[in-house]
Amino acid sequence: MDPQTRAFLDAITLAKGPSLATLPPLEARAIFSGLTDLFLPETEVAEVMDHYSPGGIPFRMYRPLGAPEEPLPTVLYLHGGGWVMGDVGTHDTLCRHLANAGQIMVASVDYRLSPEHSFPGALEDCQGVLHHLVEEAPNFGIDPKRVGVAGDSAGGNLSAALAIKNRDEQGPPLRAQLLVYPVIDARCDTASYEAFATDHGLSKDEMLYFWRSYLGDIDGAHPLASPNQTLDLSGLPPARVITAEYDILRDEGEAYAEQLRVAGVWVELERYDGVIHGFFHFAGMMDRGREAIEKEARWLGQQLRG
Repeated sequence: MDPQTRAFLDAITLAKGPSLATLPPLEARAIFSGLTDLFLPETEVAEVMDHYSPGGIPFRMYRPLGAPEEPLPTVLYLHGGGWVMGDVGTHDTLCRHLANAGQIMVASVDYRLSPEHSFPGALEDCQGVLHHLVEEAPNFGIDPKRVGVAGDSAGGNLSAALAIKNRDEQGPPLRAQLLVYPVIDARCDTASYEAFATDHGLSKDEMLYFWRSYLGDIDGAHPLASPNQTLDLSGLPPARVITAEYDILRDEGEAYAEQLRVAGVWVELERYDGVIHGFFHFAGMMDRGREAIEKEARWLGQQLRG
């Protein structure tokens, strides 16, 4: 295991804090928002703009430093946090680094959270922002033909589901989907779930709690909740899927990459060894996370421009 990852897990053990699965949503959100020491330090970008979709959903746009004065490729970024936690603030520094490293515009969506707004609320919010961005592209300084989606964890789930929903409803063409240790399957029964159920950061109990909060009365086999249940994955945008070695979500992410490949979708899969779930977001104390952000941002930039 990566030494910084081991130190992080040791610190969690010493702190003996409550499991997120035992906390009311407001308390869990406050804890998640307070983890600023784990996030990357703030970095300057050319411009930060706060907007609302016609449906009233906030989103924040980041224009990178040094970008030419022309319509830019854009990625719609969907934050993680189990659909229960997180907002544009918890992922602000990550989006700043993505924008600069990829030389792309980043639009971070402040979708509604569960359990107050269960499936498909968050997905519909993200879809609404996507349509608004493309329809108003000249006003945002973006190239409507060079748009992709990206997200970590629950945001990876929303990104995968949005790509499917967008294809089925003939929405704006997407040029890329970056799925960072995505949540893919509500069954929670893979080998990695059993191997890393406890003591490796995100736990099985917490993930089961997140799924209950998100699904409400909906069956977890719904293909827009569990993207791997989609019967036809052909025709989706090129994908890059990254997983973490010591993560309960590892196996479902890797299996989904294979499903995409079999369906004829261009896909790259990379497992980051030695790290746990959250390493991408907690890059302030995990160098592997910083490396991954730089690498994945460059991939997004190349894919969206290609």
